Amino acid sequence: MYDLVIIGGGPAGLTAGIYAVRYGLDIVVLEKNVLPGQIAATDVVENYTGFTAISGPELMQRFKEHAETVGVKIESAEVYSIISDNSKKVVITDKGNFESKTVIIATGANPKKLGIPGEKEFIGKGVSYCATCDAPFYKGKTVMVIGGGESALTDALILSNVVKKVYIIHRRDKLRASKILQERVSKKSNIEIIWNTIAEEIQGKTGVENVVLRDLKRGDLYSIPVDGVFVYIGIQPNTDFVNVKKNNSGFILTNEKLETSVPGIYAAGDCRDTSIWQVVTAVADGAVAAVSAHEYIMDLELGEELHKKNNVDVDNVRRIKMSCKDNLDGISCLKICEDSTADDLQPIAEAIHALLGIPITIRSLNKRGIRMERGEVVDRDYTGPVLEEVLRSNKIIHTVPTEGPYKGKAVVVAPIRTSEKTVIGAVGVVDIVAALDILSMFKEYPGIFDEVETSKKKMQ
Repeated sequence: MYDLVIIGGGPAGLTAGIYAVRYGLDIVVLEKNVLPGQIAATDVVENYTGFTAISGPELMQRFKEHAETVGVKIESAEVYSIISDNSKKVVITDKGNFESKTVIIATGANPKKLGIPGEKEFIGKGVSYCATCDAPFYKGKTVMVIGGGESALTDALILSNVVKKVYIIHRRDKLRASKILQERVSKKSNIEIIWNTIAEEIQGKTGVENVVLRDLKRGDLYSIPVDGVFVYIGIQPNTDFVNVKKNNSGFILTNEKLETSVPGIYAAGDCRDTSIWQVVTAVADGAVAAVSAHEYIMDLELGEELHKKNNVDVDNVRRIKMSCKDNLDGISCLKICEDSTADDLQPIAEAIHALLGIPITIRSLNKRGIRMERGEVVDRDYTGPVLEEVLRSNKIIHTVPTEGPYKGKAVVVAPIRTSEKTVIGAVGVVDIVAALDILSMFKEYPGIFDEVETSKKKMQ
């Protein structure tokens, strides 16, 4: 079993691989293309730090060489689906199954299609989505670029150096591309922009011969003879194979750690829901996703170790952690044992960290919240009155509203059973509402967290 399987060998995937290898993880990158990523189809990259100008294929080749130099294993495979079974993921491919603890999806996105008559029929026969790839075939001819963003104008400029005439068809009266690109286009005498217009049909016999256009203001149809059509109307993420939460356009939803809705599965680069799709952001995503996957694996290994020692249900610990960690207010969390020492507290602190993933403050307190050293009181904690009330009760879970500086919050107290004894395990300062939510989640945790409904009624 691998520690990590990375699906996609573009800038995000390879960067994730580089970071993961440096963490000592056993990984593999799965990629079906020789030079993957949209960047490989980009003529010149001018906005990647460190390079004033570099061709897309060359930059992609450098990424690949860097990854291979540090030991990133890259295999050719097409991924069909991912099966997630708690701590194990199975990636189904045309080259067999790959098992891992975590998965990073870095599959990027492909150009959107117009969906008009003639487009599908003439792909490779006059319809293209890559000027870098196909511009030489149209030397001295007339072509049409459909779109008004960065990619449309970049490729229109590429084409203008080869072809006789370039028409840019844009459905609005303003371009969306950067100002510098617009200025470059405006200086090209063989580029003409047609505003407020859409393509209705691509016509021809054995290849593209003309495009039927509709003027959106007047509503009338007319045709322009062209030899080729280059389409740049956005991108479609390659995410159909994975069952995680996505937005309406199919881009994967993540949090700031690039975690998806499935624990242990991350998304990076153009396939995820973000505000910008650039090589520099894809590289950053790859780093973040790899770090997050490493942290998850560390928690996984800690949970497995605790399972061996204390018979903790690791899968439930992980599930509850993922569910409720964002609800915690985050002031601090005290791990308290009655008449305990720091050595007694350490395994308890680790258990709660595995459960909730929150900062740990270890303090040795007696049942009145007072730390003693050689018979002298050296520290008095605000939790003393809370613990005193808790320890008088037989309830397993306790939620006690606090006063003073923590007024309006609640302390959630629960036991953790070790192989030898049951001790007071966690005192977390949280919002009252969050406490109720957390208690509801703990209801499903067998053997440790009981009597939730009683505690909820007491709070309410």
